[in-house]
Amino acid sequence: MRSLINFWLQHNNVKRGIIVALIVLLTFNLLLTGCGKKEKEDERIPTPRQTTAEEKPVPTKPEPTLPSGPVVPHSFEPSYGKVLHVIGQSNAAFDEYLENVHPKPAGAMFYTTVTTLKGLKSGPVKGTEKHNLQHYIDEHPNTILQIGVGLGAKKDPTIMIRAAARDPELEENIKQMALRFKETNRPLYVRIAFEANCLCKPNYYDDPKKYRDAYRFVAEKLREYGADNVAFVWHVVSSKTANQDFMAYYPGDDVVDWFAISIFSKNIFELPLTEEIYQESVKRGKPFMIAESTAKQGKAGIAGCKEPGKVDWDWFEKYFEFIRTHSNVKMFSYIGGGHIEDFVDGETAVDCNSEILEKWLEELEDSRYVHSSPGLYSSLGYV
Repeated sequence: MRSLINFWLQHNNVKRGIIVALIVLLTFNLLLTGCGKKEKEDERIPTPRQTTAEEKPVPTKPEPTLPSGPVVPHSFEPSYGKVLHVIGQSNAAFDEYLENVHPKPAGAMFYTTVTTLKGLKSGPVKGTEKHNLQHYIDEHPNTILQIGVGLGAKKDPTIMIRAAARDPELEENIKQMALRFKETNRPLYVRIAFEANCLCKPNYYDDPKKYRDAYRFVAEKLREYGADNVAFVWHVVSSKTANQDFMAYYPGDDVVDWFAISIFSKNIFELPLTEEIYQESVKRGKPFMIAESTAKQGKAGIAGCKEPGKVDWDWFEKYFEFIRTHSNVKMFSYIGGGHIEDFVDGETAVDCNSEILEKWLEELEDSRYVHSSPGLYSSLGYV
């Protein structure tokens, strides 16, 4: 009997051992599966690190942020060492320039406003109309347009206030402008509310914040309504009429593709503010444009047309020297006619004096200057 009991106990001990071993294996497997799942969950949803009471977070100084907004996909900037050759500032002035100057400029200057949309309608030039967009579309393929968009500050400062407040009526005008700009099917360089810091009489933009808000409103709506062939140009001045704190008017990197200044009198080249504006463009990685320029001293045009003996190439020498010594200058825009007569007595056109014209043509032979050509748009990244 005792031997039978011992046999039964031994036999059941083996069974119990096998069962225990199976239970241990199953438990271990479940634990491994659970850990793997937890690790995967942890990879998907990281758990924030818990800070203990003893730990003190290190204070950090927040980075300055610029206002958010649409980012222009292209600045249509020429390659390094190249400068776009642009002439203005009317249909007639551009066409007259072409009669005596070759090669053809890369582009023309054009002006309109958000209130009147002058010159934007399709159709031929009428009478004494100075600006007609359709003229450039029909007659001048393979050219870009450098466009000044006024906000009426000179004659009606309330336009700036309305734009800063995002007036719905102005938005509708900007929508029409955007659609028309898109139809040009070419790169456009648009100066919104140009010469921002000019303390002219009557004052242009007394309130930098309202200026920034108005500029952003126009830029954002142009982008929203599909004008993706537009590069935004922020245009300031460095003359004695300038607010020296020019960056107070800066609307933000996201709505500025180019920096620009005006150059008229010869002393502009030596003014510290001119260099300061230029260096700010380099610092921010924005190409630099001479957006408006003409040969004048005071109110006198000095191209020597009406008085051939009074030829002053010195202005032009300083002008081109500035371009040669400032490699971030990627466009010059020279005014040879149009409404320049509003503030200049005498001619400034380069083709009205043989001595000036000869030197001008010699300068333009430099390979740095970009002119009209079938490959112009693709060279600027516009396809």
